[in-house]
Amino acid sequence: VNTAKIVKKVGLDLCCGGLFGMGESLKDRVDLAFALADLGVDSVPVNFLDPRPGTPFHGKPNPLKPNDCLRALAMVRFVIPQTEVRIAGGRETTLRSIQPLALYPANSMFTAGYLTTGGQDYETDKLMIEDAGFQIEIAEAQPEPALA
Repeated sequence: VNTAKIVKKVGLDLCCGGLFGMGESLKDRVDLAFALADLGVDSVPVNFLDPRPGTPFHGKPNPLKPNDCLRALAMVRFVIPQTEVRIAGGRETTLRSIQPLALYPANSMFTAGYLTTGGQDYETDKLMIEDAGFQIEIAEAQPEPALA
């Protein structure tokens, strides 16, 4: 929290989110959303548990159902409506066939992998997004500032 406050104080954009599905209560999820709102985050990546080998969750049933994930995304959107909500890790394994519906409460999604795991490929995501009636926006590369 202190680091996040410093990031905002010096004028940087703050990307800060959470991971759902690790045994938290619904109240914990709401508390996280309000804490992020209080920090004034600019972007919220919402991750969903995708149990990895070597972790206590591996081999156990995932507690998240697709509708749990949609509700979590909608709740974050409701609590911080002006913030960019981003669908992140675990979306393919938790949202499964209803992934396109997650684009209604979210602004964007990560594609073709995450920090430590692979993900659905870009072309599959692109087709899914277009089939759902959304348009893809690709941000233009910003030139590096000139050093004086």
